[in-house]
Parts: sequence; C-alpha cells; structure tokens
Amino acid sequence: PEMISLDSDLVGSVDEAPLAVKQAERLEEAKRRKAEELANKKEKNKARGRNTAGKRWRRKRGNVMDERTAQRREKIAKIHNARKLAREDSKRKEKGMAKDALARFKML
Repeated sequence: PEMISLDSDLVGSVDEAPLAVKQAERLEEAKRRKAEELANKKEKNKARGRNTAGKRWRRKRGNVMDERTAQRREKIAKIHNARKLAREDSKRKEKGMAKDALARFKML
C-alpha cells in the first residue's frame, strides 16, 4: 500500500473488443462529457468595448415589465400608427385618390 504498483494481470493484456464497440463507447463518453459541460456552463461576462457594465445592467433591467414600460410602449405604438396613417394619406393626396371610405372609423 505504501508503494504504487501495477496489476501484473492487466499489464501486457490486449483489449479484444471489436473496433465498432470501442468507437461506440468513445462516442457515448463524448456525449456524456458534452452534456456535463453544457449543464455546468454559466453565462460569461464578456467585457468588450466601452460601457459594458451599463449595457449589461440595462439589458437585465429591460426584461422587467412594469406599468411605465407598458405605457411607454403603447404611446410609441400610437405615435408609429399615426405617422403611418399620415404617410398613407399624403401618398393618396399625391396620387389624387380619395380618402379610404372606412378611414373615419379607424382609431389612432
């Protein structure tokens, strides 16, 4: 027990398993290792460029939905919709076409 020794029965013996079996075992081992690595992997904080700490903070903060965020998004959507309608109206005027019959019922 105090000295390191090799098992004399295993030294010099040949593994007689077929090549296909050995390859299958290696493939299974590789898949197992890959699964372990993916399970143990965590997101790295890659700091490249300027202001990366601030960007990371904003990205994490951006996932939270609160009242103000929802109201802001609704307001922006209304503005975009109004601009789209104005663009369509200006195109109609350029072409000399009348307003859409249902345009008065559309909500802004």
